[in-house]
Amino acid sequence: MTLLEPDIGEPLTFEEVKRLVEAASPAIELQLDEGGKGRFLVARKALKAGEVLLSEQTLFCGRTDARQTRLACKKEFADIATDVIKEGRDAEYQDDDCIHPCSPLIDCLAGILHTKSEALHSKDKSQRARSKLKIRQFATLARSSVAAEPMTDEDTKELLDAFSPEFVGTMDKDGLEGALRAISCNRFGGIEGQLDIMFAGSMFEHSCDPNCFAGNWRRLAHQPRIYRALRDIEAGEALSISYIELADLYLPTAARAKVLNSWGFRCACPLCTCRPELSRAFVCPACSLPELCPTTPGLDAPELRCRKCGKSAEPAYGARCFELEGVLTRLSEGVEEPFPHGGADANGSNDNVIGCFHHAAFRMAWQTMQEGPSLENLSNYATAIEDLIQCITRFHGVTSHPDLLEMYHIMAELNAGNLEGQQHYLELERATLTCYYAEEAEKQDQEILNLCQGRGPHTAPDVSTCTDTDLDGMD
Repeated sequence: MTLLEPDIGEPLTFEEVKRLVEAASPAIELQLDEGGKGRFLVARKALKAGEVLLSEQTLFCGRTDARQTRLACKKEFADIATDVIKEGRDAEYQDDDCIHPCSPLIDCLAGILHTKSEALHSKDKSQRARSKLKIRQFATLARSSVAAEPMTDEDTKELLDAFSPEFVGTMDKDGLEGALRAISCNRFGGIEGQLDIMFAGSMFEHSCDPNCFAGNWRRLAHQPRIYRALRDIEAGEALSISYIELADLYLPTAARAKVLNSWGFRCACPLCTCRPELSRAFVCPACSLPELCPTTPGLDAPELRCRKCGKSAEPAYGARCFELEGVLTRLSEGVEEPFPHGGADANGSNDNVIGCFHHAAFRMAWQTMQEGPSLENLSNYATAIEDLIQCITRFHGVTSHPDLLEMYHIMAELNAGNLEGQQHYLELERATLTCYYAEEAEKQDQEILNLCQGRGPHTAPDVSTCTDTDLDGMD
């Protein structure tokens, strides 16, 4: 039995979905490609980089505070969260899709079941109507058969047993798996592990080279999710975001395809089909620059051509590059094996094979950044972030990009004792902020002016608005 019982109604028709989506913003239009593409958003008007094209509240969400879990789950299950939250260990479950009351996945599912109960039993007619619409919207969301692992009978029983009978109702294994697939296909990362399910936001196409992004400056749990243009967009152009995070976006095409497989499609954007594969960058033997890249994406052993001098690598050199790349990839997956040629080339070093822009080098720098700074590794930390800045700038082809904003901010702080270096990163941060978050740049200007004139900050901190300039909360 699915969520859509007869008293709730049928899934929304395309025309109903279109009406709801387009009511959310005058900048977007929903179209339908019956040839297999399905529903997709297009720009109803021309958009400038940084322009907000959609602001939308979540349809459903899940958090580690177990607030919704307490409403829909059995008391003995929900009470497990009390000690976990009291001890501050709920953060351990931010990214863990397990059967635990502090799991955002369970909390989200609890919210859906609670809304279904309101749709069937609420005495408030308006509340019942709103809840019915939300369940019908959720039932309309796309889902893929490969988006979630099939549940065993034991897992199904354990999960269903966690919920109070009045909320589970007639939900069976098929209905539960359908709901989990819909969540898996349409989930967005939120604040501090929050899982968000959007409605209009779920209609964006994926592209590894998108023209839009989720662009909140600092979003609190009750605030809408904002989507902005990543570059100038023409009227009628299809709108896309990246379904995967930057660390996965920088993977080679074949590895990105494996990540995207959970959505049940193969990306056909230019990065995946026709552009040189920039994240597989080797050192050119002719000019010694780290710009020797596959001319065709996705192949195990494509032609390697230097983007600077234009020369192609000899087959033997290319084979050596791919051999070492394969070893590094397997090492990252935990498979240990000896390096080819005993770990060195004819000159006793592999340093002139793997380039500084290669995805293996990016992965190491990313890991160092994720581990955070310490007194012992501060120099390595700064070097890693600078390496990431260079990789991302080259990958996107611009120095002003939302992916770079937090890194510019960190580097400006790390260069506090170097006025010239700090100014360099502050100017880069400022240019990026002005392009994509113009309203925040204007607020900062006013606050700086007021401070210089001795009038104090322009605005007092307000947790109900997005005035905080701490980048830690940025989507």
